[in-house]
Amino acid sequence: MPRFDLSSQRTPLALQYAYLGTLAYLLVNLGGVDPYSLHIGALLAAAMTAVAAFLPVHNRAVQRLGLAAGLILTALAMLALVQSLRWDGNPFEHPAWQTAREVLGPVSGAISVSPAQTRNSLLALAPVLGFLVVLRAVADQDGALAMLRRLAYLSAVAAAFGLIELFFFPTDPLSAGVNPYRNSLTSFFVNRNSAGTFFGLGLLVSVAFCFHHLRTIEPEKFLARLGGRSGRSSRSERRFLLFTGLAFIQLLALFLTQSRGAIGATLLALLLFVAIMARHRLTASRNAALPASWLRLAKLGGLALGLWLIYLLLGGRVAYRIERAGLDDTRFCAFGLMGRALVDNLPLGTGFGTFQDIFPAYRDHDCAGIAGVWDAAHNGLIEGGMGLGLLFLVLAPVAIVLLARAFLTGLRERQRYRFVPALGLAGLLLISLHSLVDFSLQIPAVAFYAAAILGCCTVISLGRREA
Repeated sequence: MPRFDLSSQRTPLALQYAYLGTLAYLLVNLGGVDPYSLHIGALLAAAMTAVAAFLPVHNRAVQRLGLAAGLILTALAMLALVQSLRWDGNPFEHPAWQTAREVLGPVSGAISVSPAQTRNSLLALAPVLGFLVVLRAVADQDGALAMLRRLAYLSAVAAAFGLIELFFFPTDPLSAGVNPYRNSLTSFFVNRNSAGTFFGLGLLVSVAFCFHHLRTIEPEKFLARLGGRSGRSSRSERRFLLFTGLAFIQLLALFLTQSRGAIGATLLALLLFVAIMARHRLTASRNAALPASWLRLAKLGGLALGLWLIYLLLGGRVAYRIERAGLDDTRFCAFGLMGRALVDNLPLGTGFGTFQDIFPAYRDHDCAGIAGVWDAAHNGLIEGGMGLGLLFLVLAPVAIVLLARAFLTGLRERQRYRFVPALGLAGLLLISLHSLVDFSLQIPAVAFYAAAILGCCTVISLGRREA
C-alpha cells in the first residue's frame, strides 16, 4: 500500500491548485464578502497552511520572511483575542462599557466595544495565511512563474466576464450580486473599487510577462513574422501576444470600473514598473543609434505617453467623474473625524473589526452626510489603527518595509527575471496607495489575490543570485 508523503513533489502543485480553487470560489461569491464564503475561505486557508507546514524550505531568506509574517499574524491575532476578553474590573476596558453599565446595570467590560465582532473579525487575517502557503507551495522559480501566469489568466477571465456582463446584460447581471453602479463594471464584485484593485493587479502581472517575453524578441523579425513575410513565430513571441491580449482585456475592464482610486494607483504602479524595466535592455535587438542613457529615457517617456493616451481614450467616464466630483468626496472630509477617533482610542484600540460600532459617535452629518452608512473607513491604516491600536500602526509599516526590502534585493541580484521583483514593488505600491482611500484589501478575493502575487515575487526575489 503506497504511503502518503506530504513532502512529495506533487504536494506543492496540489497546494497551488487548492489555493487557486479557493481564490476562484471567493471570487465568484461576490469576492467572499458574505460570512459563509469568508468562513469557508478561512477554513481552507487554515487547512492549506497545516499541509504547507510539512513542506521543506530550501531558502533561508524566504524562511526568515515567512517567520516574520507568521509572527506579525500571531501578534495581531493574540491582541484581537485579548481585546475580546471580558471580566469584572478590567482596568483596560473601553470607556463605552462604563456608559453601558449606567444603562444596563452591572456588565463585564473589555478592550473591544464589541467582543463577539472582534472574534469574528479574526477571519479577516486569513490572507496572511495565504501568503505563507504560497511561500511554501511555490518554493522554486518555475513554480512561482507558473503560479503568476495562472493568476494572470484568472484575472483576465474575470475581466472578460465583467465586459460581457456590462455590454450584453447591463440590466440583468450574470453574477450572483446586483451592480449598484450604473454603467460601471464590477464583474463578480459588488464594489467597483474592489474590482478595480483586482484588475489593476492582474494588469500588472500581464504587463510584467509582456516585458519578460519582449526581452527575447527581435522587433524586426517579429514584425516580419506578423506580416507573414517570415517563418513560424517563436514561443516567446506567441506568449508575448497572449499576455498583450490579456493586458488589453484587463486594462479595458479597469477603466470601465470608473474607480478613480484604482485607476490612479494602477497607473502610478505601471509607471514605477516601466521606470525600473526601462533601465535595462527591453528587446533582443542590440542596435541603438542613441546613447544608452538617452535611449532608456526615450523608452520611458514613450511608454508613459502611451499610458496617458490610453487613459484619455478609454477613461472618459473616469475623467467625467473627476471633473464632476474632483476631490470633493465625503470620505476625505470624514478622514478628519476618523483621525480624531484613532487618536482618542490609542494605544489599545476599540477592538478589531469594530469601526462600524465606534464611528457613529464621531460622525458629523455636515461632513459625512446623512444618507450613507459608514461601515468601513475607506482607509486601511486608519481602520486597522482604530481597531487594533498602536501595535497595528507599527506592524503594518514593518510588513511593507520587509516586503519592499525583499523586492529591492531581487532587483539587485536578478537579471533574466528582474521583472518579477519589479512586479512585486509595483504591486505593493498599488495596494498601499489604494488602501489609503478605499477598503479593497478587506475584500477576501482581492486580499488572497494580492497575497499570492506578493508571495510569488518574494520567492523569486530571494532566490539564488544569478551570474
